[in-house]
Amino acid sequence: MSRFVILIFLSLCWLTEGRAQAPERMDTLRPQSKEWLEKGQAALLDHQYEKARRFFLRSVEESPHYLPAKRYLIAANELLGNFQEAAYGSDALLLENPNYSRTLYFEAGRMHFGCGNYSRALDLFAQFKELQQLPASLFGILGETEQENEQKYLDEVEELIQKCRTAQEAAKFSRVDEVVNLGHGINTSGDEYFPCVSNDQTWMFFTSRRNRFSDEDLRISFYAGEWMEGISLPSTFLTSHNEGMSSLVRNGRRMFFTACGRPAVKGTCDLWEAYVEGTTIKKSEPLEGNINSDSWDSQATISCDGTTLYFASNREGGFGGTDIWVSHLLGDGSWEEPQNLGPLVNTPGDEEAPYITNDGRNLFFSSTGHKGLGEQDIFISRLDSAMIHWGEPLNLGPPVNSSYRELGFFLTADGQTGYFASDRSGGYGGMDIYQFQLPNPLGGRPITFVEGQVLDSITWEPLSVTLFTSTKEKVHTDENGRFFMCLPVDTTYSFTIIEPGYAVYYREVRVPIWENRKPYPLSILLQPTQVVHTEEGGIISLSGAPGRQVSHAVFFEFDKADLGGSAVQELDKFLEKLTSDKNIIEEVEIIGYSDQVGSEKYNLVLSENRAKAVAVFLKEKGIKVDRLYIAGSGELMSSIPEAEKRKVEIVVHLK
Repeated sequence: MSRFVILIFLSLCWLTEGRAQAPERMDTLRPQSKEWLEKGQAALLDHQYEKARRFFLRSVEESPHYLPAKRYLIAANELLGNFQEAAYGSDALLLENPNYSRTLYFEAGRMHFGCGNYSRALDLFAQFKELQQLPASLFGILGETEQENEQKYLDEVEELIQKCRTAQEAAKFSRVDEVVNLGHGINTSGDEYFPCVSNDQTWMFFTSRRNRFSDEDLRISFYAGEWMEGISLPSTFLTSHNEGMSSLVRNGRRMFFTACGRPAVKGTCDLWEAYVEGTTIKKSEPLEGNINSDSWDSQATISCDGTTLYFASNREGGFGGTDIWVSHLLGDGSWEEPQNLGPLVNTPGDEEAPYITNDGRNLFFSSTGHKGLGEQDIFISRLDSAMIHWGEPLNLGPPVNSSYRELGFFLTADGQTGYFASDRSGGYGGMDIYQFQLPNPLGGRPITFVEGQVLDSITWEPLSVTLFTSTKEKVHTDENGRFFMCLPVDTTYSFTIIEPGYAVYYREVRVPIWENRKPYPLSILLQPTQVVHTEEGGIISLSGAPGRQVSHAVFFEFDKADLGGSAVQELDKFLEKLTSDKNIIEEVEIIGYSDQVGSEKYNLVLSENRAKAVAVFLKEKGIKVDRLYIAGSGELMSSIPEAEKRKVEIVVHLK
């Protein structure tokens, strides 16, 4: 907030501040305190902030519980740029009287933001928003007189929340101890840049230009205690023209890269897609749709799930040199018309080499147009809560950025190791690739890579089906029955499969924290409802199988057998869905499980009690069945996380 706005706000509160004081404090107010307050107010309006601060301080010294004087002292410190003192004073005032002023919660958050106390600022902003549920009268006269200013704060609070979260991510880089050159296996006297590391961190694609006469090529290096010498990709992929910056979808099966000078290229360079198995590139082709232009289109980064592409281009409609653009994948497999990320991200200078984190909210990029430390620096911008607008970028600062050129940020799947290129002194020649370790994982909200496969439960053949998800998205399996999702950790994700010839399949998965070197595995077996002919000519009769089957998993806390609030809510949703279609229940199986902590006997009893708790809940909800199985299966012996084992499975067979 500008000094002018702060002064206008204080002048509006001039006549009401004194009356907002709590009655039990007014009888201790000394006359001299009010005189000092009025002198301070006059000094404020005369822009004599230090003089005003001293007057307000004297007013508080005369009457330690004179809240209006404390409020003005806070404002004077903020105007002077003493954010630490202003933040401390705000916290103390709110502790003394939480209902003194609702706007003070916002102002205190703003001051903590100015001090770099981002967690405290976010907490205060959240309280400010929550307090909007209460009547203004609860905050006395100030509750009424601050309404207009409060509305301005409500218009600003989301942007400040976004800035806090961006700053939290950027602040992690200040704790980076050092950046390390990857060594002679990767780097040469030429230029090496745009690293792209596999999820398991055992190999890396990177771009190399060995000298000023050679073209750009993609190379691969393998890690064996150190990065081995880079090997050129096969001649069936490379051409005599430039191939640059690769970006792998996190499922490891699709790669986006820059292709220049090829017959199918529209402009100087275009964005192409390659299909990958392990480290082998099977085929490559231009992207379909409207993404490429007759200009330079290059340096793509792909979202975790492969549906959103960010790239650099100097096409018309930008703000200067090269800008960052975004395009989304359409249902027919083509890419929509790209959109410019706007003037907060893009400048009259060059913005390039974008990188998007797994949660899709943090965008890293290199820029010559934003204020930096050298020729080109790496910045971070964060997407707002509505997933629409990008916030003001922040410089990552040293040691990642330097007085030289930095380009091509990349983050490993676990969010703990970063890579970038720089031509700083001490390297092997031109641009070298560097690595650094972060003290805490980076990348916003933790994401788990989930890869599943849908199979026929009898023949074990893969099935191409559609998963109808709890987020109302449709996930399609490929010809091998595989699907891949990027899901927030510690959430419950459900999906339904309705495939002709198979029982309806419903499942809920509690998404665990996962390292992501390999995806979290899911196997789905669909039960046929018809006769199955085997390859050998045999016939398996399934005529006795139920017509349809749905299932639901209920998760429990450690060593608990009672249903928690979230479990009850999910059960209610399951039953509502089950009964909405007037299904006739033929049989219900309730199977309890436990983790592997404790003795086998104890775990068996615990799993039985969990199953009984679910059975009682179903009966209380009026579920009438012909038969009811209750079983406690004890320890669930598998490699899944312990939290996933503490559950009860409900299998409902329908007529």
